[in-house]
Amino acid sequence: MNPAHDPKPLYLEPEQPYLVSIDGPALCLADPQGKERHLPLRRISRIIAHENVQFHTEALIACAKRDIPILIHSEDHAHVRIIGPAPHPNTTFRQALIDLQQRPDWTERYVDWRRSNHYRITRLLAQRLQAPRVLDRNPGLLRNWIEQRVEELSDPETQKITRHRFYQLSLSWIQKRLHQEGLGSESENLLRDRIDLPAQLAMLLDERIQTIRLGWLKRRHRWAKRHGRHPEPVTTEQIVRIFEKDSARISKLGDDLINRFHRWLIEIQ
Repeated sequence: MNPAHDPKPLYLEPEQPYLVSIDGPALCLADPQGKERHLPLRRISRIIAHENVQFHTEALIACAKRDIPILIHSEDHAHVRIIGPAPHPNTTFRQALIDLQQRPDWTERYVDWRRSNHYRITRLLAQRLQAPRVLDRNPGLLRNWIEQRVEELSDPETQKITRHRFYQLSLSWIQKRLHQEGLGSESENLLRDRIDLPAQLAMLLDERIQTIRLGWLKRRHRWAKRHGRHPEPVTTEQIVRIFEKDSARISKLGDDLINRFHRWLIEIQ
């Protein structure tokens, strides 16, 4: 298969209301002026859309049938997550998650796993960001330290938008990956029964890629200082470009996280 033709994420971030309908095997995207463009469903892996985008029900159903998860967000929150049935529901991952939830102590064991990985990621981040040694044992303090660095390198709006958008993009990636692991709409109880697995795994991935966020903002700050300017507020399009530029690295980190979780599920059986 030609990598250039592999399905790619579709980002819809219009400033004005946008309409998405279905036209045969393609999505039809119409702007407020009525200008249309068509995107074949086979070219789309997942959709990340601002709440300004309005989807026809038929378009949502078509995406679900073609294994295309959708995340709809505002500036601050991920509001809607839509997934269809998993293409391969009978996976060892799904069965291991079912087996976990048969245990009377499963929530406590899961919380322990999540906490230990949060601390593991904190140690890695503190080392790679050359943060004070005392922070490598406190995830909350390290994240506060990262946000302080971001504030020093940018403006409040940039700090806010990068914090929210990097998490939203991580959530979309995790949602697609779990779908591939057999967790689709038929597994709703597995995903959100007492825990929100996609959101919590996305938080761990988001922590892991703070090196990308902070490194990018450092480069922008150095460039602006060298040219006697103040860094301009970033745009959603710039954040998406950075995320996609490092998509191979992010996928590697996300796969490592999912694989660690899968191995743990099997080990505690």
